[in-house]
Amino acid sequence: MSTTMVRTVDDLTPAWLTDMLRSNGVLDDVTSVATVEVAPFGSAESMMSSLHRVTLSFDGDTDAPSTLVVKLASPSEAQRFVAGLFKFYEREIRFYNEIAPQVTITVPRCYRADFDPEDQSFVLVLEELEGKRQVDQIEGMSYDDALTAVIELADLHAPFWGKNLDAEAETFLRFDTPMLHAVLPDHMAGDWEKVRSKLVDELPTEVVEMYDNRRENTGKILRGMNGSDTLCHGDYRADNLLFNADGSVIALDYQLGAVAHGMTDVAYLISQSVEEHVTATRGDDLIRAYLGRLASHGIELDFDAAMDPYRAGLVFYLSIPVGLLTFEHVPERADRLARTMLRRASAEVLRTGAHLQFT
Repeated sequence: MSTTMVRTVDDLTPAWLTDMLRSNGVLDDVTSVATVEVAPFGSAESMMSSLHRVTLSFDGDTDAPSTLVVKLASPSEAQRFVAGLFKFYEREIRFYNEIAPQVTITVPRCYRADFDPEDQSFVLVLEELEGKRQVDQIEGMSYDDALTAVIELADLHAPFWGKNLDAEAETFLRFDTPMLHAVLPDHMAGDWEKVRSKLVDELPTEVVEMYDNRRENTGKILRGMNGSDTLCHGDYRADNLLFNADGSVIALDYQLGAVAHGMTDVAYLISQSVEEHVTATRGDDLIRAYLGRLASHGIELDFDAAMDPYRAGLVFYLSIPVGLLTFEHVPERADRLARTMLRRASAEVLRTGAHLQFT
């Protein structure tokens, strides 16, 4: 297998792709990749990576895939620096190389996952999943889809719940760590200062007041994110989920994977991806469904006790849409998505009283 590190799309040569497919046993030794076409893939809204569809032709008959999805590091030095600081690229590569074989939830087939810590280059080659259903996160998930998603989220968490995850936490960082306590209060408060003026009239007064105190309360939020830890997805939301014909979930994008309390993943999904009226009327039903699925794995978690890390997750993950809006040029869909996520999450913060816990 070639050890050449792919850093840009120009490195996705017929020779490299031929070697990569042969090493995975999907291309025989007499057939080669003849041509390669690379195009942007998806909505291209990732702020930390570049995503591409690679279309292949071959010089003979083969059952090898004719399209692949390739994820590479951002061309921006600033974004690569942030990714290196928080180990975003390393998390996803380690997930596919080490963690994916241990999970029961469906993940895309990975053909190659390489990472170079020297310059934060990485290459992730995945199968292209065609014919799957996806819910537009701006429109929001129905109760039935959200129910399926929280049940499979419990299945993702269960194998790691209560285990010694110190080795995993070297990459999949715990929130309650000295480094994050040192970096995040100023970082998150700074993001809020950049966007406050354009959001203050859209958000409830209680949420604005809570965010105005973000620097002082970040430590308490981070401590609340850990506890009965497991390996969390970290970005478990509608735009990162596909549904198979049988209703099962395929989860994508593991750059934010973390060692944290499982309820933080639940909070992010319910508060920012589910239709508002569903969360308002059946949010607790979804939480109880997650807890019930955990119980089927022998993991008992009291509802009231689970709500503390849930509230911490609600407040922490407001930082995702806030951070998205800090960029100078935000694509139109990304802007609408971020504002939708903030509106939904703010309503759930008030419903659960999280603003009282973190103001």
